This record gives sequence, C-alpha cells and structure tokens, in this order.
Amino acid sequence: MANGCARRWAVGAVVLLLVVAAGCAPRVKPAEAPEIPTVLSNIPIGQWVSFFDGKTLTGWKVIAEGEFDMHGKIEVKAGAMALGVGMPFSAVRWTGDFPKENFEVECEAMRTTGVDIFCGLTFPVGSSQVSLVLGGWGDTVVGISCIDDLNASENETAKVMSFDNNKWVRVRARVTEKRVEAWVNDEQVVDVERKGRRFSLYPGLDPIAPFGVFSWQTESKLRKFRIRRLKGSPKKPPKALPPLPQAQWKPLFDGKGLGGWAVAEESEFAMHGKIYASDGKLFLGKGDPMSGVVWGREFPRTNYELALDAMRVEGDDFFCGLTFPVAKAQCSLIVGGWGGSVVGLSNVDDLHAAENKTTRSMHLDRNEWYRIRLRVTPAKIEAWIDTDKVIDLATKGRKLTIWPQQKPMTPLGISAYYTEAVLRNIQYRTLPDAS
Repeated sequence: MANGCARRWAVGAVVLLLVVAAGCAPRVKPAEAPEIPTVLSNIPIGQWVSFFDGKTLTGWKVIAEGEFDMHGKIEVKAGAMALGVGMPFSAVRWTGDFPKENFEVECEAMRTTGVDIFCGLTFPVGSSQVSLVLGGWGDTVVGISCIDDLNASENETAKVMSFDNNKWVRVRARVTEKRVEAWVNDEQVVDVERKGRRFSLYPGLDPIAPFGVFSWQTESKLRKFRIRRLKGSPKKPPKALPPLPQAQWKPLFDGKGLGGWAVAEESEFAMHGKIYASDGKLFLGKGDPMSGVVWGREFPRTNYELALDAMRVEGDDFFCGLTFPVAKAQCSLIVGGWGGSVVGLSNVDDLHAAENKTTRSMHLDRNEWYRIRLRVTPAKIEAWIDTDKVIDLATKGRKLTIWPQQKPMTPLGISAYYTEAVLRNIQYRTLPDAS
C-alpha cells in the first residue's frame, strides 16, 4: 500500500512538472490572415494582390436592393463565397476602392446547381461598367454585357461554352486604355477595342458597381479573387481651354457655395442626385432622370453672353442642359444628349435638339472639360464649344420653346440627364443693344 502511494505521488509530480513547463514555454501565435487592402488602385504595378481572405466577407457587401432583394443565402465556407439561388439575382459588391483603367482581375468560379449565369464578373471600363457573363441564356453563353447596348448574347463577344457543375474555372479580365480582354481558364474569350464603343451595365445591375459578382437563379461558388495594376500610357496634359473674349465678365458662381443657385426639386428633378459646391466646382450627381440648379436672381433676357466649363463624369446623356431666356421666350442648349453626342437647341419650331436645323453630332469625352459659351441677341442665338461654333440661328420667325420637363429650370438653369456632371467658371456679361 505504501508502494502504491509512492507511485501515485511520483506520477502526480511528473504531471505537475509538465504543466509548469508548458506554462513557461514560449507561446506560439496562430498565423494571421494577410490584411485585405481597401485601396486597390494604389497597389504596386504588376504585383498580384488578393482581396478575399477565404474566411469572411471582409471588404464585401451582400446586395439586397432592387433585383437583388430576394437573393439566396450568401456565406463563406470552405474558402469560397457561396451564392445561393436568387429570384432572380444573388450578388456581392466590393466596398473598397477599385481602379478604372489598366488592371487585370481574376477569380475562380463554379456552378453547383442551376442552368444560368454562375459568374457575372462586373468591373469598370473607364467611367463605364460591364459584366463578363459565364453560363447565361440557358447554361452556355459567355460574353460581355453590354457593348453598344447589346447584351452578352447579342454582341460580337458572344460565345458558347460548356460548363460542368461542381468544377472550378478560372476567370480573368483585363482593361487597358485600348482594349477589354477576358479569359476562361487559358482560352481568350473577349478581345474588344474600346475606341468608338459604348460600354454599359445590363439594366438593374447598378448596385454591383464598381466591382462585384452575381449569379442568376443559380447556386455558385467563388474564390481566389486577386488583382494587379498594369502600367498605363503617360497621361496627356489637360486640354487648354480657349480664353473668353474681352473682359467685363461677372461671376454667377463663387466656387464655395450655391449662392444664387437653388436645387430643382419638382417634377423630373424630384429624384435628383447629390448637388453641392466644392473646390471651385459645382457637382450635379446622377439624377433619375434629372439633376439641376436654377438661378434665382436677376438676369437679362437678351443682349448677353453666358459662359461655363462643363464635364461629363459618368453617364451617356447630356451633361449640360443650359436653359436660358430669349426675350419673352425660353430655349435650352443641349450638350451631349441622345446617347452622348448630340448638340443642339430644344426646341426650335417644336422640334427638339436631335431633329431641328441646329442638330449636330460631336464626340465628347468623359472627364474632359469643355468651355461652353452662349450669346443671345435680338437677331440670333449663337453658341461655341471650345473654339467650335456649334449654333448660329437667326431667330426671326422661329418658335422657341422648352421641353415641359425643363420648366423648373426657367428662366436660367443648368441640368444633366441620367448623368453625373461638374460645372465651373459660370459667368456672364451684358452686350450693348445693337437694335
């Protein structure tokens, strides 16, 4: 019995020594997951960077609005995002910064159940957005939506490919200043020149911008999201704007606040975008359909010139709808309407800017300043964009009116249609009466 007690004591002593030794040993920290960057446009050029940790949705947001309000269950498991079957869409959006030009992005995607889009990779193309669609239109279509308003099943990128359920495919898209390209595994499926093409999202997909991925009535998995920036061409210097003739110009905007301008809130402007002044600029957020400001102080009705600089930031319609007085009448100068290129007066003899004798087409780049100058005299309406005279209309015998939707802009206002715009250097001067 004494020997048994001794053995029990010896075993207890050994256990105690092991516990003490374990307590004194240095503790090994568990491996930490790499930090997910939020500003992807500042990552080193050429270096692939992951922006999904395979464990959580850190940096990502489940979309639950519009066409996505009946999304399927979205979770992270086994190193992948799982998008449940939505009615019709399920989607996630990257919430951090994302480059607009000169980048490559890739991921791996798998359809688990369903027979439609299992990977709608949505990404910027400059100021626009597109989606690379895999497995749409009944299981097999691959292509870009949209190009020139044609979806992935209708434009030249449409291809037919077979996808097995529960099999990973690697998806890669590349955007440079000249081209949009894409690969599925090692096969190039898209190679489109950007010049002269219109890129846009399929209706209803705006909540995914600038970068995200969706499925259509299909269960899918996604993993291994990574991106790298590409070296771009040197940026061209800002365009030199022409000087205004002579002096005696008076400012209509001080660059600090709205001053005499009021935000239009009625009719077609009820769902306007964010409108504010900052750093010498007046910002008109994208409206549904219009955003605009109206001048609330005294302004001449004839014998005047008005000038401003305007820029289209996003959207494909007019970024400067300048409504102005012409004696007892009203008229609007439209810059960039009807798909982005129409310039003209609305209305002349009841014909709008796309169908009367002032109509012309101009290529108007995004993120480019244009100097717009308007001259109204008893005999004429004239206008210039930069140095190009775009309007020269003798008004005698002409009926000048505005669209009913532009009534909140009277007597003087500036608006944009489904488009984000920026304005600056708004000023005017009176002219001597030559009558």
